[in-house]
Amino acid sequence: MHKFVSRKGIGVAVKTVIFLLVLAIMIWNMMPQGEKTIVFTHEQSDFLPAAKHVRADLSQNDGLIVYAEDDRHRLSADLGAQLFMITDKQSGYVWTSSPDLSQESAVGEASRHIANSPVMFTYTTKFKELKTTSLFAEKTSYLVNAIDKGLQIHYRLDQLGISFVMEVVLEDGGLSVRFPHDSIVEEGNFLTSIIAFPMFGAAKQGESGYMVIPDGTGAITHFNQSHKLYDNRGYEKWIYGIDPTFDTQTAPIQGEPILIPAIGMVKEHVGYVQTATQGSADAKLYMNPPGVLGLDYYRGGVEFIIRKSYYTRVGGVQNNILRIEQNMIIANRELRFDFVSGKEVSYVQLAKAVKHRLLPLLDPATSANQVNPSKDSVNNTVLLRLFMSVETRGGGLSKKSKTTTTFDEAQTIAEFYKAQGLEHFELELKGWYDGGYFGRLPGKFPVESKIGGNSGMKKLIEWANESNIPLSVENNDLDVYHEKKANVSLRNDVVRKPDGSVYSYHPIGSTGWYRSEVDWYTLRPEIADKERINNLEKLKMLGVSSINERNLGEQLFSDYSMHEPLRRSQTAAYFEQWLAQDKEKLGSAGVYGGHVYALKHADRILDMTQATSSDYLLDEQIPFVQLIYHGVKPYYTSAINLADLPQTELLRAVEYGAIPSFELTYLPTTDLKYTYYDKLFSAQYEEWRDTVLLAYKMWQDVGARTVRQEMIDHLKLNEDVSRTMYEDGTTVWVNYGESVFMADGIRVEPSHYTVRAEGS
Repeated sequence: MHKFVSRKGIGVAVKTVIFLLVLAIMIWNMMPQGEKTIVFTHEQSDFLPAAKHVRADLSQNDGLIVYAEDDRHRLSADLGAQLFMITDKQSGYVWTSSPDLSQESAVGEASRHIANSPVMFTYTTKFKELKTTSLFAEKTSYLVNAIDKGLQIHYRLDQLGISFVMEVVLEDGGLSVRFPHDSIVEEGNFLTSIIAFPMFGAAKQGESGYMVIPDGTGAITHFNQSHKLYDNRGYEKWIYGIDPTFDTQTAPIQGEPILIPAIGMVKEHVGYVQTATQGSADAKLYMNPPGVLGLDYYRGGVEFIIRKSYYTRVGGVQNNILRIEQNMIIANRELRFDFVSGKEVSYVQLAKAVKHRLLPLLDPATSANQVNPSKDSVNNTVLLRLFMSVETRGGGLSKKSKTTTTFDEAQTIAEFYKAQGLEHFELELKGWYDGGYFGRLPGKFPVESKIGGNSGMKKLIEWANESNIPLSVENNDLDVYHEKKANVSLRNDVVRKPDGSVYSYHPIGSTGWYRSEVDWYTLRPEIADKERINNLEKLKMLGVSSINERNLGEQLFSDYSMHEPLRRSQTAAYFEQWLAQDKEKLGSAGVYGGHVYALKHADRILDMTQATSSDYLLDEQIPFVQLIYHGVKPYYTSAINLADLPQTELLRAVEYGAIPSFELTYLPTTDLKYTYYDKLFSAQYEEWRDTVLLAYKMWQDVGARTVRQEMIDHLKLNEDVSRTMYEDGTTVWVNYGESVFMADGIRVEPSHYTVRAEGS
């Protein structure tokens, strides 16, 4: 007997199958994809092994015991309370890893766990959500060993199935805290980030002192000012800027980047600074005011990222879905604490401590105690950046090349300024590529014919050499603006995002928003590397002896391509290698931006920020980064003629020891408004004559005599007046106000500066 199925039953069965299929696809899409099959084969392999212990199992020691001591500091710990102390023997001040909460009954249990814990961390269970916790909030067991000059603590979070090692060592005049990568064990849950000593030196509201954050130039947050906000949020920012391949922003990120991996605190007569000496490529700086996490303290530090997370849209799901990497970032993670004390302690002393730690990176030819300025810094003076050519917006036949400066006209500009009294200046050529500024990159040659071609560039360089005018060219090996014209494969040659899709970005228009009508791409470093030497040889044949590199010091990205994926630290290694090649082949190299990892081989920094971000937590701008870089690497302002207030930018350059730069053209910039380079509102060289000459005079008054010296002091005298001092005693006062400033025999006119040499 046959059993017949009705059409209605068939329809229900088909709908059921379709529903289950769609559901399966949605579940599959929501599962972590891509990173499972990504293997970072060239990831750092020389990670820190756990130190060999000299005495085992100190876990039963309760009460305060001294574990290491040198001429300057004493390291003590109460292992039962997991409390660590550093005593500054010079001042007698004791820094603690946790504040004393014994008299604070209002602090909740969860907040108390955070405050007392020497380690905070985030973890994930099934790669679907992030959870933040601390040692005291979990069932934690630990084993402590004595190691040379310190302690080694093996933490095991029993219920989470996570264990790791933290080493606390007193060495080289300060404290090092390390997390050996090979000590991390995961059985059930997975670490995503870790913070050492999250409450170190925590300060109460109203205390004397401030936090020091290297946001842009640098900023301070005073303890005696209120920073209450309804959302109780803190400050958090990626070191070296956000990884663009993880960026889900629909509008350009506002604010200034973090150039150096350091954050500090100043109290009355004492201070400390934390520097991430290992693992900074994937780390964040944070600073929390009172109220965050229910704790009434200012505190800050470094969060080391072990797995990155990001939001993405998958399938037909409209909301962003959180995805967490399955692969750990293999990296050394080390945090360095340096301490200062004395009658006068400020961010200046903290900057000096950071410089001491970073000098081998800033300039490997120097010792930690001796500054050795770049050999060509004696030639640094006002920079004239000449913009040459760019295509108009649009596609197909509507595209036209717009030339604002030819090589012959570049010589005319230089001769004009020499005749005006500019005895010393530098030239930089922008937009010389085949097709102009947004042309056939990464292919650059032949040089754009409409501005004079190869022969025109060679002739200009020969003239500049004969005239003793330093000349450099802007270079770009990574941006791809026309993938077909450039013969670039989007399938194989460009950077990919962690979800496997191609990373693309958009130009920023004159209003500050993205122009979404065009997609631009980033060439994979492996692909760019293949043509670099050949391109450098071509530049050398044209007479180029100095190059300024786009991207290498201003952007750090990951690449999730299937073939040779890169972590940010690996990308930085490529950049260091390229800058070394530039110096070897041509003689001199510069970078834009100023990320510290790029400065080992760079001779100079262009577009150095002179601002800090607008954030309610940042009370006052300071030249923290400039105090570190000055006298080691010369740095230039962004184009003064593009600033909202050129006069103020020039005064800031005097205060911060920066070399002025201008971006100029031979022709008016009217036609550029129809291009993607429409930011150059006013650049015609004759129109900016007076400002350029003023900048040159200011540079001769101050910069020419101090460019090779360390900046040894900086002080804000009042709301409008600052004072900067250099190692030979040269002192500069800058007045941004509208009234005359007078003090101690010094007179500074409004919107002006005064400079005094030692003994004058």
